[in-house]
Amino acid sequence: MKNYLLSLLIVFAATTLHAQRSSTANWSNIFYNSTKPGDLPINIHVSFTSGINMTYEMFDLGQLDNIRSIDSLLHKAWADILPLKDSMFKPQNSYRIDYNPGTENGQFRVVEKVSADNSFYYKNNVLKKLKLDSDTLRINLSYIFKGKKDTTMPYKPLYVTFSFFKLSYIENMNQGQADSVLVEIKQIASARKHKVNEINMNGLYNAENHTWKNPLKQTKNFDNGLFFEPDVYVGFQYARGAWIPSAAAGFQLINGDYDGKREAFKLMWEPHFFFSRDAANKLISDRNDFLTFRLYQYDKEENLGLYSPTSFSIGYLINRQGNWYEKHTFKFSVPGLTYKLISLEPEFFFNDFFKHFSPSLKLNFNLD
Repeated sequence: MKNYLLSLLIVFAATTLHAQRSSTANWSNIFYNSTKPGDLPINIHVSFTSGINMTYEMFDLGQLDNIRSIDSLLHKAWADILPLKDSMFKPQNSYRIDYNPGTENGQFRVVEKVSADNSFYYKNNVLKKLKLDSDTLRINLSYIFKGKKDTTMPYKPLYVTFSFFKLSYIENMNQGQADSVLVEIKQIASARKHKVNEINMNGLYNAENHTWKNPLKQTKNFDNGLFFEPDVYVGFQYARGAWIPSAAAGFQLINGDYDGKREAFKLMWEPHFFFSRDAANKLISDRNDFLTFRLYQYDKEENLGLYSPTSFSIGYLINRQGNWYEKHTFKFSVPGLTYKLISLEPEFFFNDFFKHFSPSLKLNFNLD
């Protein structure tokens, strides 16, 4: 009987100890790895020299505006980790370090990975085990997005991860190198903010020659193919002796790379609004509706400056109010200039084989 009770006690103690260990492991994983690498929709990869890489992970590009310095965080993390360098880190194994700088002294977790493959090499006639995987340092920047009421919990995940062939390569990073790259990434990202709303984006930046090897663009099945989606824009122009505000709503079919070389076919309902006063000074509004077909051809990805995509449109008056347009009025536009969401294009009106031909210059604000 005593042996039986002793066996039950040993089983109970072992089960309790295992549960405590599992609980601790789960807590650690929740605290340091609640957002796993690659789970966030936007990933910007940076390639440095000497086997050093960096990745920004975030929800939206606007989060970059809140980052002031990466170099200072990197060196603070290394200063906190350095006391363990000789006692804990083995040169043949790989390590992942999750670092939370939100506290005054910083908190971090070290996960050791022992390779299942055994590869060896000789150095100075001494046999050594070959290291196969890189070390990573993942810095949690979510703390900079603390809520106003709750100052203890972050609400927007944001991480920057460094990958080194050896963790000591941190010391090879030049002072200010990561910060200078951050400035260049912010410049290109500022033009992309309007395109990001829970949409996956990826980009690969080469810090050595300051170029985008793979431009920052949407990657949610948006490579080459056909895409059908709604389209909206508003416009303003002077024609037929009046200032004419307008709007357009419809659908577009995109053929090609969503952000690169592509064609866009648009079918739009386009109301024009005219305002005038009668003899009694009463305000009168007239709406004239066009059915408009547009064709855009983009030879390359949109950039930060002024550019001129190939664009044509033709529209027909399907609803007429007032005497602003004649019956059977057509309109057409030719290529103009575009800057970000704003475009300026010549537009012409006529009816019955180019009668009452009148030119105009139209300013469009694209909302899609």
